[in-house]
Amino acid sequence: METIKLINLSPAPLDQHFLEFLVGLLKSFGVDAKVEKIPSSGHWPEMQKKLTGSRAAVLDLVDSQKLIGQMTTLPTETRLLACADCLFYEDGAWWPRLNLKEAMRELIIKRARNLDINESAFIIGEGPLLRLLASLVISFGFSKVFLVGLSLADLQEQRDRLKKTYVGIDWRPLEASQLTMQTVGAAILINSIPLEANPALLNDLAYFNFMKNQGLVVDLNVFPLESALIEEAHRANLRVLSGFQVRAQQDYGFIHRLSLANLISFEDFSEKWLSYLKQLGREV
Repeated sequence: METIKLINLSPAPLDQHFLEFLVGLLKSFGVDAKVEKIPSSGHWPEMQKKLTGSRAAVLDLVDSQKLIGQMTTLPTETRLLACADCLFYEDGAWWPRLNLKEAMRELIIKRARNLDINESAFIIGEGPLLRLLASLVISFGFSKVFLVGLSLADLQEQRDRLKKTYVGIDWRPLEASQLTMQTVGAAILINSIPLEANPALLNDLAYFNFMKNQGLVVDLNVFPLESALIEEAHRANLRVLSGFQVRAQQDYGFIHRLSLANLISFEDFSEKWLSYLKQLGREV
């Protein structure tokens, strides 16, 4: 029986835990799999040699930027955003993918179809992840996007990069400390900054004074599983997507690209993955 070899190129503990969980899950269905962790050198020809014999790899968005510019087979989205969160070996070539963006697009379509795109979108983050999330909201039709973060220099850099690709969008860099001063209406807010390490940001976000009724709040932090931001959004009668919900959809997409989604339903996968994370406690 062929062994499915998976590679971890990401320094994030959660990615390592996911691949370890996935290997155990596949073996429970009689599918032999193994995971190998190797450092990302940023040099694509060298990385290709290390990937030989594997089916897929998990990437770090920041590190992936070094590889994307060296690759010749690029889907349109990864080329435009210059980042990826995974690689898949398909039809004799390695293809970088953005599983996170695909997962969020699917979830938002399912759970918040009637977002008012005439209102603003608030995207909180930095670097390539901020670019990815910004491109996601404009794919739904938003044309006024607030880029919120802790570094104005980074916000301006991401805005300038986005402006080269997306025409006709009103990009508005905004330092996080200015959030509570906003009076515009927002239909969606997506946060990717760890809030436990930034309590002031959490306090500012929890006001939700800029959110429209029935707006959508997404917190991409998986831990803690009980997100304070999501709890406050519930109290404010806003719609929500938790970090785990997004992560589960993203990871199920990884399984789907391996052509193994027939082994387990999304609901059963989510339940098992959540149970695994609860057993880890605060290790991640």
